[in-house]
Amino acid sequence: MQVLRPASIADALAMLAGGDARLVAGGTALQLEWAKGLPKPRSLVDIG
Repeated sequence: MQVLRPASIADALAMLAGGDARLVAGGTALQLEWAKGLPKPRSLVDIG
């Protein structure tokens, strides 16, 4: 999994529009989803 760190809002939007990416600012909710067996995205866009 790739962690992307945008420098601006425009960068973050471009990263999210590129395909299989999720927005994250901490990641606790994602960890709970993965523990339930839900699929992991290819990339995380870290804004926090």
